[in-house]
Amino acid sequence: MSVINAVNGWISDFFQYSFLITRLDKSEPSDFLQELRDYFELKEVLSLISVNLENIDKEGKQFIEQFGKYSYLW
Repeated sequence: MSVINAVNGWISDFFQYSFLITRLDKSEPSDFLQELRDYFELKEVLSLISVNLENIDKEGKQFIEQFGKYSYLW
């Protein structure tokens, strides 16, 4: 399992759990999950997480490549 898959799984689980939370304010017909999806700051944070994960993956692959000349050892 990669780090990206693990983090994306955590985010997915967070959204699934938010669906289980009942609203205290019954005046809104939407559920809590829809509010989370519409929340701009949350979208921004999720985007930053995605960009950072992609950068980490790219840097990790570059780091591993420098040891490719020793691949005969493993």
